[in-house]
Amino acid sequence: MDWLQIVDGNDRSFTYAEDQFTSAAGPLAAQWQSRNRTNRDDVDMIGIVRWLFTFIGGVLFGSGLVLHGQVALARYMREEVDNTFFLWRAMGDATFAFQGGQTRMALAMSEVSKEALMHSDRAAWVLVIVGGLVAVTGPMLRRGRREQKAARKKM
Repeated sequence: MDWLQIVDGNDRSFTYAEDQFTSAAGPLAAQWQSRNRTNRDDVDMIGIVRWLFTFIGGVLFGSGLVLHGQVALARYMREEVDNTFFLWRAMGDATFAFQGGQTRMALAMSEVSKEALMHSDRAAWVLVIVGGLVAVTGPMLRRGRREQKAARKKM
């Protein structure tokens, strides 16, 4: 192996030089090499975990926002049905099968209890807060030693 190829920056030749160094230097160099390769694997794994945390946090956050929207819609429909003249409500309940989709949905949502809406609203807040924390935590996970070594080599 020519030293010019090693200095050239070819990764394969650098790995070859590491292998030659470990075989010549013995167990201490072999330990250094195994530790160095594990750090590379750790950096790759940390990148996957960071992406996964951010993705799962975003899914939880989005689910909480969707649930907030559904609770708000249920409350609005409940108010609209309650503000309707009682005779029209009774006719709508009696002819439920013949009503349009919006009327059916409003009548069905007015049957949801206030306690269920309150618990759904709490669950939505929990999803939004936990999802936001997980999504913000993902990018804050340590990046590994790859960047630290690059900074040391530049000096």
